[in-house]
Amino acid sequence: MRRLSRRLDTIGNSARGSFHAHSLLVWVGLLAAIGPAAATPLEAPSHLFEGRDLFNLQWAADPRIRPDGHAVAYVRTSYDIMSDRSRQSIWLVDVDSGTQTRS
Repeated sequence: MRRLSRRLDTIGNSARGSFHAHSLLVWVGLLAAIGPAAATPLEAPSHLFEGRDLFNLQWAADPRIRPDGHAVAYVRTSYDIMSDRSRQSIWLVDVDSGTQTRS
């Protein structure tokens, strides 16, 4: 037991042991800082996702840059609730101003 105790003291006093102690101290500090944030309960969402919410989703695809580089055309896809089908339209974005227009 004494031999083990002396060996642990030797490791603790070496540069390698102090490095591990420093690493441990850093981890303890990080956990202390993050702990309260991680322990707070998340708030419930204000709205649960339902089937009809699919009709509010839109996404962009197939971007094409105009040869002069001043505009980008893309296809915007959304869903129409009345026809229960997807619809696609081409939109043009002015690179300088960011304004979007439907083509």
